[in-house]
Amino acid sequence: MTPWALSLSLLAWLTAPSSVEPAAAEPAAPRLAAPEGFPAEPTDARTLLRALATVEGLEARFTERKHLALLRAPLVSEGRLYYVRPGHMVRIVDTPAPSTVRIGPTSIELSDASGQQQVDLRSRPDVKMFVESFVHVVAGNHDQLATTYALGFTPAAEPGKPWLLTLTPARKPLSDLVERLEIRGQGYEVATIKVLERQGDSTEIIMSAVDPRRRFSTEERERIFGLPSAP
Repeated sequence: MTPWALSLSLLAWLTAPSSVEPAAAEPAAPRLAAPEGFPAEPTDARTLLRALATVEGLEARFTERKHLALLRAPLVSEGRLYYVRPGHMVRIVDTPAPSTVRIGPTSIELSDASGQQQVDLRSRPDVKMFVESFVHVVAGNHDQLATTYALGFTPAAEPGKPWLLTLTPARKPLSDLVERLEIRGQGYEVATIKVLERQGDSTEIIMSAVDPRRRFSTEERERIFGLPSAP
C-alpha cells in the first residue's frame, strides 16, 4: 500500500488506481425530494446540509476523473459509494483495479491487491480534516464543516437547475494544499464533488444511480462497513 506521503491528487481518494479513459458519466436526476418542513429547493448551505442530515443510509455509483497537469487525458476510476450513520463511508473501486476504503469516525482501512493498511485518524489530524470533509457533506454536518472551511452557497437559478456549495479551507495545513471544494447538485441531492488543488491538479467525483434511502441489513453493515453485529 502506498504510504501517506502522497500528492493530494492521490490523497483525495486514498491511493485508488486509475486508468486513462475519455469516458464521462452524466449525473442522474435527483431522487431525494425535499424533506418535510423544508423548501422545495435549498436556499443556503445550512438548509441544504440540514436536509442531507435526514439521510440514514446512501448508495451510489461514482466515476472519478483526476486531471493532472502532466497528462492530457484524465485518469478515470469507477465504483460504488456507501454511507450509513453516524459517519461511516465506504468507497469500492471496481475498475481499473479493485480496492476498498472504509472511513470510520476514528480510522481508515485501505485494502487492495497488495494487502491492507489501517490508519488512525487521531494521529493524522491533517488527513482527518480532509477525508472527513466528504463524510460531513453526505452526513449534512454543517457545524463540523464550518470549523474547517468557509462555506459559500449559490442557489439554483430556477427550479431544477443546479446549486453550488463551495468549501474554502480556513486554516493550515489544508489551505496550503487545497484551494477549494466545489459541490454541485439539484434539489437535495449531491451530483458532483470537485477538489481543486493549489498546484493546479483537480479531482472530480461524479455521482449516479444515487439511492438516498438505502437501508442496510445487519449482514450488510458487517460486510460492507465492518460494523460489529449488535450483541
